[in-house]
Amino acid sequence: METNNTRRKDLAMKIKKELDNKMVGQNNYKELMAELISKHIVDGTTSSAIVIGPTGSGKSMLFSLLRKSKLLPSDYVIMTVNVSRLTEEGISGPSLSDYLTEYANICKAKGNRQCKGLIYFDEVDKIVMPSYISTGSGSSDKNAPVQHQLMQVLDGESIDGVSVKNVLCIFGGAFSKLYEEKEEGKDHKKIGFINDDISEKNIIIKNDIRDKLLDIGFQREFLGRLEHVCRINALTEKELAVCLLHPENGIIPQIKRSYEEDGIYLECSPSATKELIKSIKSQNLGARSVKNVMSALLEGAWFKCINGDYDHIIINKNSLLSGEVIYEKKSDHKEPKKQEYH
Repeated sequence: METNNTRRKDLAMKIKKELDNKMVGQNNYKELMAELISKHIVDGTTSSAIVIGPTGSGKSMLFSLLRKSKLLPSDYVIMTVNVSRLTEEGISGPSLSDYLTEYANICKAKGNRQCKGLIYFDEVDKIVMPSYISTGSGSSDKNAPVQHQLMQVLDGESIDGVSVKNVLCIFGGAFSKLYEEKEEGKDHKKIGFINDDISEKNIIIKNDIRDKLLDIGFQREFLGRLEHVCRINALTEKELAVCLLHPENGIIPQIKRSYEEDGIYLECSPSATKELIKSIKSQNLGARSVKNVMSALLEGAWFKCINGDYDHIIINKNSLLSGEVIYEKKSDHKEPKKQEYH
């Protein structure tokens, strides 16, 4: 007879393997989410977490992949909420209760009476502001009310009739302020039972991320409710290459397939791909920016091809500089060299 322990371990391993096949890098992030989700599904336990990483590093992509996964129960709801749009009462934007009502309605439609699922609160860094920055209104903590609302969710309270006790809460953001120089004289007491006399080599003091989050404006009570802090890095050039060129899930092959449906062959030369990867890495733009670059380059390209009887588009290194692609007819071009993504 299969035990919960066996089911939990098996599900976690399968989730991690599926994520590895569809998402490059960020091993610690994938492992943590596989653990928390498998425990939530099998045991019903919730353990909140916050993930910190630059734009385009895969924070929200992970949950997009999980929404399509057949490993999770069909009624398990995964929803993403953009925290930066939240206002205290929804006066100038949606309120938290608006999103929770939407979440409850999705659960109801799936027959999920317990409202069991996961909510990923994206861009949570946008609701904090360092206390040394003046807002001009006499209060430097204007987003504290939203943080207090989120505390209610973390506490499993019912909000406007929506029960959130079975919701697994994950928060994420780029947190660029963590890398900005802290104003001199700014000081916070450490969270937890840490003696100032303990050696700086102590791992608890060395990992002072929670104190840095306090410095940039998080409420102490809010942070105290977060059990896990997961930091992820920007993708390496090698990892970016996989994101761009993987035959099945790569961004460029996906764009190519959309053009091939209309008999148009899109070629992105190795030199262009290499330059693209270098630019993304140096500017810390993240893999998602490739779609924006490609869209800008290919603006009007589809119509020009069908109107001018072209069936081949070439993007080379010069295209990235000039913003212009090369158009050819079938008889004009040679078969391009295949690119490696490993």
